Amino acid sequence: MAIQALAVLPENSSGRDFVVGDLHGCYDAFIRQLEQNDFDPDTDRVMCVGDLVDRGPDSYRCLGLSREHWFHTTWGNHEDLMLRGLSAGQASSAFRLWMYNGGDWALRHDLDELHEQVKTLAASTSLAIEVPVGDQRIGLVHAEVPGDQWACWSSKLTGKDREEAIWGRHTVKKALQGRDAPPVGDIDQVIFGHTPLRSPARVANRLYLDTGGGYPGGEPTLLDAQDALTIPFDSSPHPFRPGA
Repeated sequence: MAIQALAVLPENSSGRDFVVGDLHGCYDAFIRQLEQNDFDPDTDRVMCVGDLVDRGPDSYRCLGLSREHWFHTTWGNHEDLMLRGLSAGQASSAFRLWMYNGGDWALRHDLDELHEQVKTLAASTSLAIEVPVGDQRIGLVHAEVPGDQWACWSSKLTGKDREEAIWGRHTVKKALQGRDAPPVGDIDQVIFGHTPLRSPARVANRLYLDTGGGYPGGEPTLLDAQDALTIPFDSSPHPFRPGA
């Protein structure tokens, strides 16, 4: 199933926009952060970088967030593992790979129902989200922007491009090694997940927001979209160490 490349959201003129890193089943922590920010579901919105499921305590309810009108998410590699595993069946290597990567929570639920849910999500989500925040444009993608140009989403993506958007890590690896990472062209700020870090890090116009949700000692990070543009985060990312 080919996931839509880009969803462009209108400006939120009546409320606030928030962005959140990988949830990985941390439903209660996410809801607590919303409450701490006086989130109003009638006017506010949340954009997530993907990986709603696996590892954490409540993947089922995190998956259900995709049905909320105020919640928008990109397609993460763990949604991809889930779709491939359930489509191939329990006897398949794809299913075993998903189980190995934290999908065992699904065995407590109806797998046919979960398959329908993740297929619905695949049909309604996108690899990337773009949203205006004031006079700037924020993009969200799970792992990488193919070719480091935001305009890539308007062209025909190859299978390799799609894999890179969901699974790629070459740019954040450069940053973790202390090497320069290029900015993403054609956009003011891009928010990524996928690679757990000790704290959010800003490298060029890239904000890495996966802070270890689903791992011991980790929790998703929720930010007001305005803060995502302005807070001077550390420019030297450090890897997240579970339990540290």
